[in-house]
Amino acid sequence: MARHVGVAADQYGLSRGAVGGRLLSLYWRRGFRPGEALRLGLADPEIAPASLDGCFTKEELFALQNRLNPVELTSLTEDKSVFDAYCAAHAIPVPKHFATLGRLSAGAPEGHAIATREAWLRDIAPDLPSQFITKPALGVYGAGVSLWTREGASFRDHKGRLLSADALYDQCCGDPKFDRYVVQQRLLNHPALVELTGSSTLQTVRLVTLTDTDGNAQCLYAEWKLAIGESVTDNFAGGVGGNLVASVRLSDGTIGAAQAPAPSGIGSTQVHRHPVTGAELEGFRLPDWTSVTELALRAARTFLPLRTIGWDIALTPEGPVIVEGNRWWDPPNDAVIGPPAPGLALHELAANSPKLRTAAQQISQ
Repeated sequence: MARHVGVAADQYGLSRGAVGGRLLSLYWRRGFRPGEALRLGLADPEIAPASLDGCFTKEELFALQNRLNPVELTSLTEDKSVFDAYCAAHAIPVPKHFATLGRLSAGAPEGHAIATREAWLRDIAPDLPSQFITKPALGVYGAGVSLWTREGASFRDHKGRLLSADALYDQCCGDPKFDRYVVQQRLLNHPALVELTGSSTLQTVRLVTLTDTDGNAQCLYAEWKLAIGESVTDNFAGGVGGNLVASVRLSDGTIGAAQAPAPSGIGSTQVHRHPVTGAELEGFRLPDWTSVTELALRAARTFLPLRTIGWDIALTPEGPVIVEGNRWWDPPNDAVIGPPAPGLALHELAANSPKLRTAAQQISQ
């Protein structure tokens, strides 16, 4: 910790004592642990107070989300088999569902029925497309996601493993960590995204909505996740895997410069050109943006009484498709204190954070 305080002091032109004092203030006033505050860059004295007000500890945000989202409906978003079935029943576009594989645990909610081995081998596996995705029904942060490519009667994943249909069934049913997997359509990026990034990895928009007690839904903020390299997912995870994230202007889908962890490990650095293609990022307008926001708001109303959800939305050649919904979306603090999308004085979650806190208070009363 002392070394990181020294790095931060040098980076911000402060004394170690000044950095330490700021860290203590952030902890006592807002609950940010010193190591977390250093990593996020919250010790920077240039951060505007309004931006700091738009930051949340995971504990604070978790508490707000639990007030706004009934706990008994957790599986509606967090279980991908249940989520897919619910969206399909309400005509919300999601990836095509081919099968749910695995074992049914006690107390598991109802979603798509689990396919038997016989049905999988006879009816499902022979008709799967040339590429498809498997992901744990209860997975988070991209854990356990695999991309499969058909090779005759067998399937090869993105890591090079070749499995028969029978062996793939056994793998999904016998995983000691996850009890069920969903088998889904592999979505493709909109051509404009492929041209900008040079990547076939699906790169989604995270768009967070809030629905008030009168049923009025609004978008709180949006960011676009850029997959770099050969990653099979676009999960940002603080940038440790090399992926990037860029703030998006809600009014028209224009992105700002992307962000990555600073080499010092303290705060973030701006990325103005795509690391692979060299294309300018700031000012790029995401395609079909009006349809993206309309879809998110329609989904928000459909999922009531869940009131705040982080939607991961794919921009495909056929239009926007919701990949996942998250009742426990993570606070985007690194983006909130970074430069906002073009033309904005403040990150949009910072501007909208009072609405989130007020809505939670109203629900609690």
